[in-house]
Amino acid sequence: MEQKQRISAFVQLGEKLSQFLQKPTIFDVEDNDFKPLANACLRSSQKNGWFTEDEIRRAIQGIVFLLESEKLESWIKSYDFSSTATKTIATIFAGNIPAVGFHDWLSVLISGNKVLAKLSSQDEYLIPAFSEILIEIEPRFSDFIEFAKTKMENIDAFIGTGSNNSARYFKYYFGKYPHIIRKNRTSVAIVKNDISKKDLSEMGKDLFYYYGLGCRNVTKIYFEKGFQLNRFFAAIIDFGYVIDNNKYGNNYIYNKTLFLMNSEKILDNNFVILRPGPELNSQVGVINYEFFENEDNLRSELKSQETQIQAIISTKDIGFGKAQTPYLTDYADGINTLNFLANLAHH
Repeated sequence: MEQKQRISAFVQLGEKLSQFLQKPTIFDVEDNDFKPLANACLRSSQKNGWFTEDEIRRAIQGIVFLLESEKLESWIKSYDFSSTATKTIATIFAGNIPAVGFHDWLSVLISGNKVLAKLSSQDEYLIPAFSEILIEIEPRFSDFIEFAKTKMENIDAFIGTGSNNSARYFKYYFGKYPHIIRKNRTSVAIVKNDISKKDLSEMGKDLFYYYGLGCRNVTKIYFEKGFQLNRFFAAIIDFGYVIDNNKYGNNYIYNKTLFLMNSEKILDNNFVILRPGPELNSQVGVINYEFFENEDNLRSELKSQETQIQAIISTKDIGFGKAQTPYLTDYADGINTLNFLANLAHH
């Protein structure tokens, strides 16, 4: 299969998914073509309470956004995968947000390699459903996609994403192969006093899409000294729907109770807690914050923590509201997956 044919198949997958999103509900469709995918979406939401219809829809929308021919062509044009002997790439997917492993799956397949994927028990239906559609479009892909049931053997390289704990385990088992091992990261925002109301509201997407569970979700905000925090609460009011999710609501109430029992100085608006403190990571329903005086000092402090940070959201970095619509070149942990795959060819 040539590069052109692989790209064309993914573009058609994007078109198919785009048609699917036109359906009034993605859990139940009349159209036989889409029944398996609708079933995968429904089962995902039954298995994982964080995967509501809106969040699954959002994840698929993000995938459709990537699968346009100009984007795919310009992404891959600097790499030569034409002469590559096919390698088997073991990939372990995380399960924190719907189809979070899509970029790795796409990277391995579009570079002409075979993906041997281990799915998370939290998200085991979506990527297989996309695979079925891709194989219907281009049957030759059936030799390039396999889902690991047991041990991952006879592999040439490894890509894995997980907690800091699972990363140690990955290193132990797969360290002898060329590998990309990604650990826990989170994202932060820098909010200055002159931020517009629109940007402040847009930041709600960076905080609350996927209930804040992604590594690109903001869990820490740095407010410029003098910023009035009621401006923040007023701007994010439209995201109050998160509290209607059982899992989110339970986490929020649990954390709030704990903080109040410990007499912590928290602020809250009945669906999110602002908690002062230096930590980057926060619990569900909690956003950590600090005030800063000098932006240059803040940026050098963030530089020293860069291995823990996935993205910085501000007017100068990734724009507000954009954290959860990454481009193809927004590689997780800043590690260029295509480059990694291209270099394997020369091993």
